[in-house]
Amino acid sequence: GAADIRKILSFDDPPGQLVVEAGVTARLVQFINDSKTQPELQQEALWCLGNMLAWGTPEAVTHVLEQNPVLGIENLIKGQSEGPTTELAMWVLGNIAGSSTLGRDLLLKPEIFSLIK
Repeated sequence: GAADIRKILSFDDPPGQLVVEAGVTARLVQFINDSKTQPELQQEALWCLGNMLAWGTPEAVTHVLEQNPVLGIENLIKGQSEGPTTELAMWVLGNIAGSSTLGRDLLLKPEIFSLIK
């Protein structure tokens, strides 16, 4: 599950490309996008995506961004009060912004800026 992927991505040299090749990135984004997903699972998915963005190869980062996690993250933040899920979601937005010009450009919209308080 997502917790196992998080453990794999916790290594010093995380194998983000292997996670991409395993085809689970879209499922991680789906956990974020689905409001019925348990918060603990959303947190695991956020952590995995955030780590892939921070330490992944350029190809892995592009793959994560192509899965469009931004809308789900935006909705998570809007729907939550402060807490671990919101903190992880903000951390992932920071990683998206710093990952590449594509990531930065995905966040250059007023809806995202309004989330940062």
